Amino acid sequence: MQEVPCDALEEKFETLKARLGDLKRVAVLFSGGLDSTLLAFVAFRVLGEDAAALTVDSPLMSPEELEDAREEAGRIGIPFHILGEPLRDDVRMNPPDRCYHCRKARHEKAREWARRNGFPFLLDGGNTTDLEDYRPGFRAAAEDGILHPLLDAGFTKQDVRELTRRQGLPGWDRPSNPCTGTRFPYGFAFTEEDVLKVTAAERFLRGLGLPDVRVRVFPTGAAIVETSDPGRAFECRTGILAELTRIGYPVVSLDLEGFSGGKMNRFLDRSTRGKK
Repeated sequence: MQEVPCDALEEKFETLKARLGDLKRVAVLFSGGLDSTLLAFVAFRVLGEDAAALTVDSPLMSPEELEDAREEAGRIGIPFHILGEPLRDDVRMNPPDRCYHCRKARHEKAREWARRNGFPFLLDGGNTTDLEDYRPGFRAAAEDGILHPLLDAGFTKQDVRELTRRQGLPGWDRPSNPCTGTRFPYGFAFTEEDVLKVTAAERFLRGLGLPDVRVRVFPTGAAIVETSDPGRAFECRTGILAELTRIGYPVVSLDLEGFSGGKMNRFLDRSTRGKK
């Protein structure tokens, strides 16, 4: 990882702390991932009990992810709250702006909690690197008044990793893990059962020690295994084929390209990509 100049990162850090201090009382939309963890850590450091972490639990969040979020919040010390959410039809139908509908639903739950508990500001972990890809969730955030302190302070994903490392927080080098809905091509509706199958398949693959695992599922029922070590996956092909067939995939293939985040966005045309 390329080193971020100390003075530049420290300046962004100070800007972030000042911004959070100005807000006085905030709730962080908290997935337990790298960005929201750093934001929650700094918010709690600046505001103490006037900062809270909200995790919206849905079928698109695996039990492991929910437990990771709980552990991260406990490590930080920030008050932690779980809000339940069903799998809505406008998300399950998986349109190109699926993330927009998902974020709208989550914001509604979070804003209701925030109003009841006296938190005037909701924050998320969006940063400048997120602007480089198709992110319809940003449109939902703009409509719903969600603030992006990391973005406002000029943080890139690399900045987030480096500051996380400097602050002694674990997981600074862990890969991103977007919601399970990203495993299905846009326009291919999925069910809770489909999501559970993907979760089980990826859990098995991670258990083999494969890094950066994704199981992409296509309408024919084919499962495409994607990992940053396809050679090792090929060596384990007999066991992988047996287990993923047992889970329910009639065809199992290996993506020779290896891991590439946001791969499903390649199916979008430019006009769709432009609608952040």
